[in-house]
Amino acid sequence: MNSTCAKAPYRHRVMLLPHRPILSRLSSNSSGGTTASRRELTIRMRRPCLALCTLLAAASLAASASEVGRAEPDACVQVFVRKAEDLRRRHQALIESASDTGPKVLQGLGQHDQAIRALIRQARQACSSASTDEAIGSVLQLMHLIDGSNQRLLRSVLQSQGWPSSAVWGAEVADAAFLIVQHADQDPSLQEQGLALLEPLVNSGEAPGDEFALLFDRIRVNANKPQRYGTQGRCQGKSWKPLRLENAAGVDALRAAVGLSPLAEYAAVASQLGCQH
Repeated sequence: MNSTCAKAPYRHRVMLLPHRPILSRLSSNSSGGTTASRRELTIRMRRPCLALCTLLAAASLAASASEVGRAEPDACVQVFVRKAEDLRRRHQALIESASDTGPKVLQGLGQHDQAIRALIRQARQACSSASTDEAIGSVLQLMHLIDGSNQRLLRSVLQSQGWPSSAVWGAEVADAAFLIVQHADQDPSLQEQGLALLEPLVNSGEAPGDEFALLFDRIRVNANKPQRYGTQGRCQGKSWKPLRLENAAGVDALRAAVGLSPLAEYAAVASQLGCQH
């Protein structure tokens, strides 16, 4: 496996040269905004080698589904609830064993953020249609508990030390912080705080512009306002469409300024990888 892929295997990625996209069909917002049930997508684009990560992630999900099999509904639900409960216990143990929220702990929180969401993708593949909603609903309850703990700990880091930049904390820790704040739809003030701390780092080149764009758009969409960069959307049939745009005519220039590819290319990849099932 490519060494760059090996550094962050817990993130679900897709690929569009010359950028790196991250495909996340599931968010933590169960009441509106970007939700899995509406098959909405968030894609972040940067480094080019991670198409391999996507294929490996898809193969891993397929293997997991094969292992569980098309079990009877109750049994299938129990499999994923047990896995989610085990993850929740490990999450609590990580928090309780740490004297403070340092880089190792924050990185672990980001891994748990992705692991609980991977369980939901696996449940969709492995369980029969009769049990999928029950399985996902049970895991979602545990996901919200993990997200809440992550958000409280990240808030303490932001208040005491500012944004955990990759230059100081390392790239994986900075990625974990971004995942947590991006999934904090139930805590808009934390997202606003993260955005305010990210902006000067993006302006100085110390943080990637695509992260600012993703978080900015997510906040706007959750507030029922038009997005600026076209990073938030949903599948309509087999085509991915961006949600309402602030400036449709100028969106590609805005995207280029933060390192994102043209919206048409972005939508084509999202359609191919997220809307064909």
